[in-house]
Amino acid sequence: MSLPINLINEAARHLEEQEEALRIKKVLFCLCKKYWENNLIILNAFSVTDLLGEIWSSYTTLDDFKTALVKLIKTLNRPNIYTEVGKVVFHCISKLYKYVDKENQQTAIVVQSIDNNILNSVALKLQSHQEKSRIKKVVYSVCKKHWENDIEVIESYNFQDLILELIQHYPTKEELQKALIKLVKNINKQNLYLAISNLIVTQLGNLYNNKQVTNHIEEEGNTQFTNPQFVQVNNSYYIAPNRIEPQPLANQNFGTSVIDLSAQPVIEQASQSLPPIPQPSQPEQTPKIIDFFELRLEIMQYTIPLRAKVLLFSVLYQTWDKDNQDWAMLRSYSLEDLLKELIQNTKTSTI
Repeated sequence: MSLPINLINEAARHLEEQEEALRIKKVLFCLCKKYWENNLIILNAFSVTDLLGEIWSSYTTLDDFKTALVKLIKTLNRPNIYTEVGKVVFHCISKLYKYVDKENQQTAIVVQSIDNNILNSVALKLQSHQEKSRIKKVVYSVCKKHWENDIEVIESYNFQDLILELIQHYPTKEELQKALIKLVKNINKQNLYLAISNLIVTQLGNLYNNKQVTNHIEEEGNTQFTNPQFVQVNNSYYIAPNRIEPQPLANQNFGTSVIDLSAQPVIEQASQSLPPIPQPSQPEQTPKIIDFFELRLEIMQYTIPLRAKVLLFSVLYQTWDKDNQDWAMLRSYSLEDLLKELIQNTKTSTI
C-alpha cells in the first residue's frame, strides 16, 4: 500500500527539525544504501523525504526495519548518542507503519462486508462502458482526493481496489455524492463529469447497505432504474436512467447502447421529476439560496435534462410542439436558465 505524500513530508519535516538532524540523515542513508557515508555533498544530494520513501520500499514490516536499525546502531561508534538517534527515527517511522496497519484493518472490514459477486459485477459494468477511462479517472480522483491526468498512474490501480477504497472513504451513498459534487465543481466539462458522477453513484448503490435510502426509493412509487446510458444532446452529455420493463436484461448492452430520444415519450410523468418549488411563507425571512448545480444533479436522478427542459419550457412559454420551431428556441436555454426563470415567476406571482 502506498503512503500519502503529505504523511511522508510531515515525518521528514519532523526529523529535519531535530537537534541531531545530520546524524539522523546518516542513519537513514545507511539503512537505504547499506553503507555509511560522511561526505556532506553526497548526503545533501538526497532529501529526507526521498530516504523515507526508499526505506518504506525496502522494509516490508516495522519489525524488519527495527531489526536493521538495531543491527546498524550496534556497529557504530558513540553508541549512547546513536541509541537516542535511533529512538527518534524509530518513533517517527513507526507512525507510518501504524497508519498503514490501520488502513489495512479498515479495508479488511469493508471487504468482509461486501459481496464479491456484486463488486465484480459493478466493476465489470463500469469497465465496459464507453466512457470507462473518464469513469476510472473520477473514481481515482475521489479516492486520492486530487485530480490525476496521468493515464499510466490511473491504470496502475485495479478497478475493484479503487471501488473498495471509495467505499472505505465514503461509507454512505450521500457522502459519496457530496464528494463527487465537490470534485466536479472544480473541473472543466462539468456537464459531462456530472453525468459520469451520477452513473458512478447509481452503479455503486448496490454496494451500499443503506436501508433508509432503499426504503425512500421504494416509497416514491417503486420505480427502479438500471443501466444509465450517456446521451449526447447539442454537444452536452447526460445520463438517462432507463426504467426496467418486463423484458430480458440480457438484451440491454450497458457499454454501448444509445437512447433514441425520438422513440421516447417527450414527457412521461415529468411533473414527478422536479423537486417542489420553494414558496416564500414569510416576507421578513431571508430567502433561501438555491444551489442550481445540486438542483440539476437532483433532477438528473429522475429524468434526463432534455425532458426537464421541455416541461419547463411548456410551463413558462407555450405548450410544446415538437414539429415547429420550439426545438430551436429550446436549445437557446440552459436547464439552469429555465429553472431560474420558473422560480422568479413563482416569486413574482405570490407577491
